Amino acid sequence: MKKKNNELAITIYIFVTLVTFLLSFAGIAEAQKKQTRVTIAAGYVGSGNYILGGAMAKVISKEIPNVSAMAEATTAGVDNLKLVMTRKSDLGYSLMDSAYDALKGVGVFKSLGPTELRTVFASTPPYVAYLVTLDGSGINSIYDLKGKRVGTGGPGSATEVTTLRILESYGIDRDKDFKKERIQAMQACDALKDKKVDAFFWINPLPTALIIDLASTPGIKLKFLNNSEKIEMLWNKYGQVYAKGRISRNIYPNIDSEAEVIAMPIYTYCHEKMDELLVYNIVKAVDKNKAEFEIHKGISVPILPDLKEIESSPVPYHPGVVKYCKEKNN
Repeated sequence: MKKKNNELAITIYIFVTLVTFLLSFAGIAEAQKKQTRVTIAAGYVGSGNYILGGAMAKVISKEIPNVSAMAEATTAGVDNLKLVMTRKSDLGYSLMDSAYDALKGVGVFKSLGPTELRTVFASTPPYVAYLVTLDGSGINSIYDLKGKRVGTGGPGSATEVTTLRILESYGIDRDKDFKKERIQAMQACDALKDKKVDAFFWINPLPTALIIDLASTPGIKLKFLNNSEKIEMLWNKYGQVYAKGRISRNIYPNIDSEAEVIAMPIYTYCHEKMDELLVYNIVKAVDKNKAEFEIHKGISVPILPDLKEIESSPVPYHPGVVKYCKEKNN
């Protein structure tokens, strides 16, 4: 009798343990099922976009229940858009000129065709088109780049798209008039120091850490060159996606030149099919936590459009953004 009672007790214990395990497993599975993961195609490690992506991921993960976000390292803006267009990433950073091409499915996006790309945020201050050379190089204007070795931005970068358009506006042939070095900014800075390139373009905020480090290198004196004199030609061919900016004197150490340059905000984009409530909650969280972005020197802070900007944007805003902005303005 005692043996039967022991066997019964063991059977009950095993049964209760099994039920508890199954219920626990089901609970974990249900929690995992409800957890939404947001991926942010940011940029290469160390860039302003990558830092911006990290700050945005932190805000989203902290503020929105059951949502975790992660900034992913990428080559740059064009590839960010391709990841969003193919829905391999939820959010991505790029410049408006590249995004407008992506929306229409032209240029480097021709193979993907037109896509329902949508704007989520603009960011301020705008990015500027740096054209950097060494003082004493004999390069005093953009026309002097003919016959030179020029860093135009890495493959898959929005910098490369804008750079080649700027050069085109000055009548400089991208294939014949100079030696094109398709390298990212970090490699371009090293190449300029080692005199392996004569100049390079880069589109990033003011100020930016890589230029500060380069300008602080002993024996190096940099010079910035104008590149916005032909902006009307860019407007006529590519639309009103460019503005004029200025790199003022003494923003950077040991540089006393200034330049009139092309400027553009950096934008956050998503696919039109991204969940409206999720986008709404992301916009709300970021809008209420701008201080998280302002602590990072040299990156742009996401800002929301007013209703006029929503109506006039070349790349339409996502419905989740429109809903939040209308509620906020009522």
